[in-house]
Amino acid sequence: MTDFTAETEALHCQPAETLRQERTSIKWAGCQSGVLPMFIAEMDFTVDERIREALIAQIERSDLGYSGDLSGLVGAFADFAADRWAWQPEREFFYGAPDVSFGVKAVLRHLLPEGARVALATPSYPSFFGYLTELGVECVEIPLAGSGETLHLDTDAIDRAFGASGADRVHAMVLSNPHNPHGIAHSAADLEALAASAARHGAIVIADEIHAPLVHHGVTFTPFAPIAAAAGATSVTVTSASKGWNIAGTKCALIYAPPATSPDSLREYLTVALSGSTSILGRTASQVAFADCRDWLDRAITQVSSNGRLLAELLAEHVPGARYTPPKTSYLAWIDLSDAGLGPTPAFTLLEKADLIVSDGATFGANGHGCIRLNLGCSEEVLREAVARMGRAAAPAAAPAGLPR
Repeated sequence: MTDFTAETEALHCQPAETLRQERTSIKWAGCQSGVLPMFIAEMDFTVDERIREALIAQIERSDLGYSGDLSGLVGAFADFAADRWAWQPEREFFYGAPDVSFGVKAVLRHLLPEGARVALATPSYPSFFGYLTELGVECVEIPLAGSGETLHLDTDAIDRAFGASGADRVHAMVLSNPHNPHGIAHSAADLEALAASAARHGAIVIADEIHAPLVHHGVTFTPFAPIAAAAGATSVTVTSASKGWNIAGTKCALIYAPPATSPDSLREYLTVALSGSTSILGRTASQVAFADCRDWLDRAITQVSSNGRLLAELLAEHVPGARYTPPKTSYLAWIDLSDAGLGPTPAFTLLEKADLIVSDGATFGANGHGCIRLNLGCSEEVLREAVARMGRAAAPAAAPAGLPR
């Protein structure tokens, strides 16, 4: 496994005004001058030149047809998983999907009947709620236990939900591993307890591991698939290079569904229903990322983890009422602003008063009210400006001259 300790040069970030003019992604498109977008999970870093060169070469060959053979991508991912996580997945049981959300939905659609109950450890990625509704299944929120550095899966509550009788029974769980938005790398002990519970009660766990490549240096990531196999639990993993290398728009994800943890009918369904669904450009970009761009990833991790620590200092200076624990994975910061003087909906206050766009914590579940999610995949300058804006918005308004305060 890689032991990364070296100092690295910061990745290039263009100035905010240049990004606003040149990028057409959701994060920047339509964003007016002066407004700072720090909401969607997309980094400002320039994409690795090896990925860019591979895509340009493919376009020059007019190789833009339907994506077929995924063996090169699967091999690159399997080598990456062995190097970073000491996990050796069975390479013949991977299936392509356009993105992780599409893959999770496809698995749930096949494995669960309409009306089934599906657990989320909240706060949780907002799109989960939408597509559970789309599938006609009921979402059951199970809040994380603990606080700050001690936040973890409430495996006792999950076990009670899996083991409940009748209409109260929870049939499955969508597991964010690592956790979005808190940036938790779930412990092996918690994942083992979850797998044992799922096996005991016949529940299904779909592991969304899209942020796994972005685990910070010195932090251990534990893939769920081998733990599920050891416990005899039904489980499927969906993952992608999209977050780790900032290539979400290339549209490519992998579904891992080996016989040890999934039924034959699911593999038959995925082979037919998702055949050719990955972008051929996404396949190329992802394969190059996993195989050749691990040094770029390490630089990104170094930069976002540094930003995470800097954010703690900046909040203490500018927004002392904020509660925040630096994440151990990815580039997303979860900040509790309920006591920061920004009102009951701080995301809206920050947009109105500070021209700062962040993710509204209320969309992450019932226990997200008063919180925001902020993107750390940016330059230090942008981060400093964002927190300065937060501080100005949170500051009490000055009383008119001559009036008591």
